[in-house]
Amino acid sequence: SRQVAADDRSVQVHACHGPARQVEVLREVLLGLLAADPTLEPRDVLVMCPDIEAYAPLVEAGFGLGEVVGPEGHPAHRLRVRLADRALSSTKPLLAVARRLLDLAGGRATAGEVLDLAHEPAVRHRFGLRDDDLAQLTSWVRATGVRWAFDAEHRADYGLESVVSHTWEFGLDRLLAGVAMSDDTGAWLGRTLPLDDVGSGQVDLAGRVVELVRRLREATDRLVGAHPLEHWLATLGDAVAGLTSVPTSESWQSGQVQRELSRIREDAAGRGDLELRLPDVRAMLDDRLAGRPTRANFRTGTLTVCTMVPMRSVPHRVICLVGLDDGVFPRVGAVDGDDVLARDPLTGERDPRSEDRQLFLDAVLAATDTLVITCTGSNEYSGQQRPPAVPVKELLDALDVTATPPGDASSVAGAVRVEHPLQPFDERNFEAGRLGVPTAFSHDRTALAAARVARGERVPTPPLLVTPLEPRPPQDVQLEDLVAFFCRRGGPVAGFLSAQRLDVTMPREEDPLEDGLPVELDQLQRWQVGDRLLADLLGGADPDQVRQQEWRRGALPPGQLGWRLLTDLLGQVTPIAVAARDLRTRPASQVDVDVDRSAPRCWALWTTRPATCWATWSRCVTGACASRCRCRSRPRSPTPSSGAPRAPSTRHCARPAGTGTTASTPASAPTPPTSPPGAPAPVSPGSTSPRAPTRTTRGRPRASARSRCGCGGRC
Repeated sequence: SRQVAADDRSVQVHACHGPARQVEVLREVLLGLLAADPTLEPRDVLVMCPDIEAYAPLVEAGFGLGEVVGPEGHPAHRLRVRLADRALSSTKPLLAVARRLLDLAGGRATAGEVLDLAHEPAVRHRFGLRDDDLAQLTSWVRATGVRWAFDAEHRADYGLESVVSHTWEFGLDRLLAGVAMSDDTGAWLGRTLPLDDVGSGQVDLAGRVVELVRRLREATDRLVGAHPLEHWLATLGDAVAGLTSVPTSESWQSGQVQRELSRIREDAAGRGDLELRLPDVRAMLDDRLAGRPTRANFRTGTLTVCTMVPMRSVPHRVICLVGLDDGVFPRVGAVDGDDVLARDPLTGERDPRSEDRQLFLDAVLAATDTLVITCTGSNEYSGQQRPPAVPVKELLDALDVTATPPGDASSVAGAVRVEHPLQPFDERNFEAGRLGVPTAFSHDRTALAAARVARGERVPTPPLLVTPLEPRPPQDVQLEDLVAFFCRRGGPVAGFLSAQRLDVTMPREEDPLEDGLPVELDQLQRWQVGDRLLADLLGGADPDQVRQQEWRRGALPPGQLGWRLLTDLLGQVTPIAVAARDLRTRPASQVDVDVDRSAPRCWALWTTRPATCWATWSRCVTGACASRCRCRSRPRSPTPSSGAPRAPSTRHCARPAGTGTTASTPASAPTPPTSPPGAPAPVSPGSTSPRAPTRTTRGRPRASARSRCGCGGRC
């Protein structure tokens, strides 16, 4: 047998932790080969993998980003890479939209699927959707309770045609009603409750969203059932044209879609009247859009990455086989249920596994200098050992039989196989002779700096706070702040780090959208529903009106599940509302208030004559306002055009008269000024500062904006 030299690296097998680590090891191996042989060029290297789509993003992130990372980046980013045999749906955005439409046509049209379609660049360009618009669309979907299905009729196949809520029609009706009406009015249109907080500047966005869903619904309705081929191709072309658009510089993409559809027509010449169903069209389009071996992107002078197909193994000095994992290679072909010949296979018919074994043999023979194989040898999460692919194991066995191991190595397989650490900053990557090469294996300067830091002396972690924090000034704590402190993601620790104490900005993580109908509510959701019910009852609404309004909000489970839950929660909050009404001295009323926040005289009046300021506001509440009242609506300066006083600008306050009073000034009898106007009257000890009425929403006090005069809205 042949004696293997100690420095013979013509065959290399690298066992790594997962696909991402395989690409990192591959670029280190290629840099080592290029550095060791000045005559070797990138065009002499061919990288092949069983699934190009799985490794294409990893290769793009590991190579060819020299202009982005700069001179301090990894040296492999200076290598230019060409990806061949990519699927058309990965390189042509409009064809990807066509494939996504077929998925939506036969699916449930969940909130996540429709939003994913809206995030497609061509769809965004067609409807003018910016990043902020998409974020607002997601917020609307969450607020309106959209889960799945375009309307109730869309759910007929699932036996849920009676459930109207949580559909796109239900959510868009709420959105459009919110454009014309406010949720504060307590009114609704049929089964539609207006969505709150739809600003006037968002009317155009709401219209574009409705148009997007309408066109999508029309397209998917035509993409169901059994139709001739011409119907499918025409409908698909019209749907792509109606939902997408591209800049003028990329108009070739529209022509690409039409050319692909025309090729299907040409191939089906004479069979255009044959009726096809949606699964047949999907299979046909998948076959058309799948990666096909071409001669493009080969022999361009750059590093080429392609898939393993027959007749591809042209001799190269270096052949790299990436992703030869157990269970992935040899590839397992799925048998088509309509293939009658596959039920009883005969000798000589195609066998995908045997073909892959032949491809592996061809790739081994195509390597004239070096053969590099990477595979997953350990799980990247648990570290559990994983065997290589069967053909790789057979290659190692053949090396043991036909060659003699070098030096003190026990086997040739052990000499050519290298076990790599999980992290690129592991010390073994930078120790000479540790990973199969006489020099350091890694060329990553950033990882080297991290390895040196990890090897240095461990510094004990200092305490987060040397001394306790100073207590916060005494003030009212809002229930929303208390819930956010304890119930945010991360618990009280995240609340302690937030703006409420340390003022540390935490990354905001949105909860994923729910695509299933709610069957039950958790405790926090039950509290939110109960809080809205209680606020509406305290605002003077009738219990039946409150029930109907909450039922139309879309936050409850459908059918009797939600109705029983709503009845139970309403029974819990009604006694609380009745007890709260008994403590009020007067019925709830609305007061028009105009706060002049630009004049500093407000603060001066409060600091010099607080009793006068308080008595003036008290007369405003009781309706006994004088013309000098600082709080009530009053004429402003004359307009430049007519000279006539402007109409009073008012702010509505639904705060019941008498709330927010102090111990020294009962709500039932406002105390007159204790000193003549103009005489300073300091606040008596023990009394609290009067609080101006605050703006409310649905009867719930909302914190007013801080005045420019510095009083914080107290005057």
